[in-house]
Amino acid sequence: MLPEGTAGFGQKAETRAWGLFCFVVLLAFLAVEARFLEKAAESKELGQKAVLASFEAEQVSFARTLVEENVDLVVSESLGQGLALGLENQDLKHYVNARLLGLFLAIEQDFLEGVEVRFSDESKSAVFLSENSSVFLAKAGSQSIEAEYCFTGGLEKSNYVKARIFGNGLEAEFRVPAGYCAKALVVP
Repeated sequence: MLPEGTAGFGQKAETRAWGLFCFVVLLAFLAVEARFLEKAAESKELGQKAVLASFEAEQVSFARTLVEENVDLVVSESLGQGLALGLENQDLKHYVNARLLGLFLAIEQDFLEGVEVRFSDESKSAVFLSENSSVFLAKAGSQSIEAEYCFTGGLEKSNYVKARIFGNGLEAEFRVPAGYCAKALVVP
């Protein structure tokens, strides 16, 4: 017999059941919270990987832009230097093409850390460059004052200088398209 004022056996069972129910609900909340934290950590890791991949892609894109700017610089400077040397059409074209070939080889040998650039064998041919480029001169009297170098791409305009750029498992392509032109002026 239970002392007066104490809960009976039935009430204890009900309290135990309620406690067990609360414990199960608490465990369910903890499991959901743990799963939420796990997914949040996975999302953070995926975000970090996406940022890293974006950075790596930007590095390859930056390398392609540097190759493009270096080609522009070499063509423009070579035209100006050739004009200053008094070179005419074919000699000027060969001078610019020789400087371009030197640039292509230098870029392949040593460029950016973690980035490799490979120009196509065709692009590294003096014959290919000569057949697919031209130089136009404008003269004032007997002195050439303006030169324009154009990469024509051949009769069908289907040839182009190309390079593959590799870095961090990514790849980009650089092209000097048919119709590319650069000018240089010499002020007498």
